[in-house]
Amino acid sequence: MKWPRITIDRHTIPNLLINVRGAGDTINALTSVAAIIADESEDRMDPHVQIYHLFQAADSKLEERTNISTPVQTSSPDNQITSSGLLRGCWFNPTTAEGNFAANQDLYKDLASFLTISGAPANFEYGEKGKFEDTASLIANVAFDRAPEPISTDGNTAITDATLVIPNLNKDCIIQVKNSCYTLPLGDQVATTAWHAGLQVQTTMTKAFRDAQLAKLPGKVTAVSTEDSADWGWISTIQVDWATASAADDAGRAIPGPFEKQNPGYKVTLTSVIGLTFTINIAGPKGVKPATILAKLGMAVASFAQKSRGDISVLPKVELVLSTLA
Repeated sequence: MKWPRITIDRHTIPNLLINVRGAGDTINALTSVAAIIADESEDRMDPHVQIYHLFQAADSKLEERTNISTPVQTSSPDNQITSSGLLRGCWFNPTTAEGNFAANQDLYKDLASFLTISGAPANFEYGEKGKFEDTASLIANVAFDRAPEPISTDGNTAITDATLVIPNLNKDCIIQVKNSCYTLPLGDQVATTAWHAGLQVQTTMTKAFRDAQLAKLPGKVTAVSTEDSADWGWISTIQVDWATASAADDAGRAIPGPFEKQNPGYKVTLTSVIGLTFTINIAGPKGVKPATILAKLGMAVASFAQKSRGDISVLPKVELVLSTLA
């Protein structure tokens, strides 16, 4: 069985370049990657219009290079499910990965969210029993561990490719990754660099593994009776941005139950985790303001962080994003 493929674009470079002069190097790099021979009409085109056109062509080239045509076989090849997705984007001032740190925090956040949506597990049992790796960090640390070469003097842009196959311990989940990226010059007035990359991720898992993953998902919608809702005042939607996808996943499972026990009259009506972001809806008793609900959840988050396994060195951002009167 194969799920529909998703595509996520994270493009901020064209907007930046609207106000950049001397974008010739950018156009040369995009033209080289897209393998387009400019005609006279394109030469007369406004540089920023050229960039938009060339960006789409370069995107198509990256998508072509990262295509994964055949899924691998898991431990149960006749009973497996495959999901895939393409992440395309530009990331500013990236560095090659070192140690346990991802190449770029924005890249890591985007990759973590992308993996969640594409069906890949947030944590991966890898190497030995009981040892779990953060999936987004593992992929970022390997797929982006080499900096692409800068544009050459002859105008050719070097594209760096990486192909990964990552099986979990039991071989009932295998992640395939193909990544292509290149350095994109940003003009002579912008003191920054960027990588333009396409990253294809294909996750093949047995149905048993998929069912086990679904059972562990922290996301839930709580059935609410009319009697319960009659006692509510404000329902607050709060987002908690963690440093890692693993921490967000753990928090999504660990926080809601104890929060309700420690705060009688409060009800968790919805939770979800996408990438690094844990979202929770909390209904408070009548007369309680959203700020009070936020403060109580903030204490629960701090308590969880102190008891965590040690990968939370800084308290996450806890933000009230919506308040609805019940």
